[in-house]
Amino acid sequence: MDFYDIKECTYTPVKIKTTGWLEHRYLEREDFTECYISTFEDLAGIESIRYYPCQNFSGAKEKKHGKIELCNQEFDFIGDDIFLHKQIFYLIQYNENRYLVLIGNLSAYYLYKYFIFDITDLKKIRFYELDNAFYNKDIDPRIFGIFRDQLCFFVAQRVYQWNGDYFLCPYIIKDGKLREFIDSDGTEFRVYFSYITKPYFEFKIVKCTF
Repeated sequence: MDFYDIKECTYTPVKIKTTGWLEHRYLEREDFTECYISTFEDLAGIESIRYYPCQNFSGAKEKKHGKIELCNQEFDFIGDDIFLHKQIFYLIQYNENRYLVLIGNLSAYYLYKYFIFDITDLKKIRFYELDNAFYNKDIDPRIFGIFRDQLCFFVAQRVYQWNGDYFLCPYIIKDGKLREFIDSDGTEFRVYFSYITKPYFEFKIVKCTF
């Protein structure tokens, strides 16, 4: 991406061994009607991941949500479901931390979604959910990278609701939370762009804030 000085971070695509929907007779949860399982070929300490879609939540006492199980730990998410047959996993290593990143596309445009798991300590995994990650080879060929010595995940957000104007910005994990990366002097690293033709996803850069 030309408007960001991004350096590549060390990452490895994680190979999926098998995928499929769990047979209902083995579904142990009463609050979900479906479960999608992915097993990994060679991921140290992790054999599989279970995804319970938000749209299949059947609980009556809690707010509608989805759930992911990893290493016998449960993580709730509240955003949209991803297309599971197109899911991609990456293992990222930065400094002394290891992250398992699940990426799946949503229904609109080139919007993707991140599920980020800090698996540095497999007994205490930390989970981060990030909606509306913009992935387009012309604007962002790398959805994560090192920017100003920080591991960043790039996200597109609407400038206003229900229009074609977006801004792209980096997010970082800081103080146990996923936050928009803002420089010490208050500078926001944002690239504003607008769609010109939706069918072909052409866009124009409007302005940069740095």
